[in-house]
Amino acid sequence: MEFTRLTVRKAPGVYLGEPEDLADVAQEVRAQEDKGWDAQFRGDGPQALMPGGEVAGLVDDIPSVKVLVERTVKEAEDVLRNLHQRCLTD
Repeated sequence: MEFTRLTVRKAPGVYLGEPEDLADVAQEVRAQEDKGWDAQFRGDGPQALMPGGEVAGLVDDIPSVKVLVERTVKEAEDVLRNLHQRCLTD
């Protein structure tokens, strides 16, 4: 939560859909972000930076588990069926 509050104060564009120029983002925000990523990789959940929502706008349906598994299997079968075209060249 500390990182969120700091970002809202120092780099509000992140939450307003206005891209921030990383060169202009406060050093304090960037340092806190680095600490959050380090904590995530160490497995320190309470201190970890846990991004979410980056792709929320790309979700256009919420399929059942059955449909999701069927789609995933079909996509995998399609990839495997056409793999030779990607791996072999003339």
